[in-house]
Amino acid sequence: MNAVPPRICLVPVAVLLLQATSGVAAEPIVLRATTGRFVRGGADGSLRTDGILPGALGTFELVPRGDEQFELGAGDGRFLVRVSENNAPHKSGSVRFQTDERGAFEWIPLGGNRAAVRACDSCLLVRFDGRPPAPGGEGVGPSDEEIVEVYRAGEIPDALRTALAVAVRELAGAELADKPYHRVRSRTEEKFVDLPAPTLRNLRRTKKVRVLRLTHEYHLRAELDGPLEIAITRMPHLRGYFDDEAALLMFAVEARVPVRGRVRYKIPDALSASVGYRAVVEIDAVGQVRLERPPEGSEVDPAELLDLNVRLRSLELSNDVLRVVRREIEKLANDEIRDRKDRIREKANQSIRKAIQSRAFRHPLLGYLTFR
Repeated sequence: MNAVPPRICLVPVAVLLLQATSGVAAEPIVLRATTGRFVRGGADGSLRTDGILPGALGTFELVPRGDEQFELGAGDGRFLVRVSENNAPHKSGSVRFQTDERGAFEWIPLGGNRAAVRACDSCLLVRFDGRPPAPGGEGVGPSDEEIVEVYRAGEIPDALRTALAVAVRELAGAELADKPYHRVRSRTEEKFVDLPAPTLRNLRRTKKVRVLRLTHEYHLRAELDGPLEIAITRMPHLRGYFDDEAALLMFAVEARVPVRGRVRYKIPDALSASVGYRAVVEIDAVGQVRLERPPEGSEVDPAELLDLNVRLRSLELSNDVLRVVRREIEKLANDEIRDRKDRIREKANQSIRKAIQSRAFRHPLLGYLTFR
């Protein structure tokens, strides 16, 4: 745990009453908690650490005040202030975003791109989980809830996002084309009834007797049924505030994968039927790429997915034969998706990695990052 350097945090009245930053533009920044989630301002003014991707409510305006102090705005007219004990029901020492005043804060650098934030009128460290902070002072180190990574926030131009989406679509399409998927699953269903089985000692005795045992078999085949739809909706470019080499390229991807195939339903020695189907698999993913900056230029590390959601949509059966087991077919498909989530994640990472390394995207991206 890092010690917080002792400091007298009294703010001169003149600084509080006058804007010492006349003519100084606000700088957009984002804060990432030690949990890996981004800090954002809640509608009620509170701080929350639940953002997988930095959004509008998590992009703050850093306004310098002079004397190494700053104000932190939420971008909607509200500014971060420390809440005093008289502002019930909020806890003493907590912070929140308000529109009627502006608080003064300062950074406590902790090495690398990490820092804590201290309120200048109290020497209290800001906790980003909404709880009251602990008093600062010599020998007292910030907790995990008081530490954030600080990044300057920007967005990759639309043209580069489009280029990456095209490259990912081509690579993913080539990976899935002419590669049908086949899987067999079985489920055994048993039913029992309690029948009377009295004895001299226990006239009420019963015995569980199995009256039904069925094995259901599902044969699932699937293949690509047309072009993929892939859109990269966000690509934040984050540059380290304290450490220029701590740079991240983040992305949010939405994809629709049309599939077709056949499902065969079978009860051995009793029933067998099959039906064709069409469906759409929807994928939402959020990921990041770490950017390295060696002396000769910029390098891009492998992609890493932080969140992945896969679901089946628009299941259409070719006839009515198996509509009675439609729920079972949907459950089978969703079970397959869930069981193969790690494999889907791996394939998605491979496609994104190859797309980023492709000449169509890599060269303009590195040129943009070098220019920035």
